[in-house]
Amino acid sequence: MAEGGITLSSLADAFGDQLDSPETIYQLAMQFEAQALDLYLRLSRRHESEPVLHSFYLQMAKEEQKHLDKLSFELDNLLTELGFSSQ
Repeated sequence: MAEGGITLSSLADAFGDQLDSPETIYQLAMQFEAQALDLYLRLSRRHESEPVLHSFYLQMAKEEQKHLDKLSFELDNLLTELGFSSQ
């Protein structure tokens, strides 16, 4: 299963042409994480008057940010290994 409950076969059908290298796989994963982060931030704002929901969605957003940061770190490492500089 991938983000949003999509199966891996459905993911391959939808994005197979974009999954041709480790770099593009990381980039696609980062897009999914960024979309999830945006969703949780919007939901937290929508529920500001409901402390429990607001807090829950903010925590979910923080988790998505961690995923995004980890993927970014790993992509930077991969690009460095391939001889690309991040600077």
